[in-house]
Amino acid sequence: MTISRFHKAALGLWLSCLPLLGWNQADADRVAHMQTLLDEIRTNFRDTAHYTGISEPSDAVMAAMRRVPRHHYMPPEVQSQAYLNRPSGIGYGQTISQPFIVALMTEALSIAPTDRVLEIGTGSGYQAAILSLLARRVYTVDRYSRLVREAREIFDALDLTNITAVTADGSFGMP
Repeated sequence: MTISRFHKAALGLWLSCLPLLGWNQADADRVAHMQTLLDEIRTNFRDTAHYTGISEPSDAVMAAMRRVPRHHYMPPEVQSQAYLNRPSGIGYGQTISQPFIVALMTEALSIAPTDRVLEIGTGSGYQAAILSLLARRVYTVDRYSRLVREAREIFDALDLTNITAVTADGSFGMP
């Protein structure tokens, strides 16, 4: 999907107003990179529809993807890659998933606002954050206590109050 001239003009106007909101150039760059990423995700949906049966992400999933600041879920040394459509290492031999895959998995769940979701493998917490904007409650389990602790800190900082992160072996589920 290409951006129309109208949308490019609107994005340009929005970016020009960011300093008035106290945003800096890095914030403005993230907004532009996020829009490029979202366009790429929509293209990925169309390109893989013959495999997945899903040709277009819902507005709700795309809004959640837009609202969650992916760079917060990545180590400082790789935050500049946060809005590239690829996975990235987060330490402990773990990765933050490719944004398209996060969007596809989320879309496949068909989450309703009253749903409770169990995620096995908290990782950075990025997927749980996306899910939390769509579901009533998210429970996420990871065996690495440091990852759970770091994810909780991000959830708290971003005021994501409907996520419960637990350190445990997710292969046993959660009571």
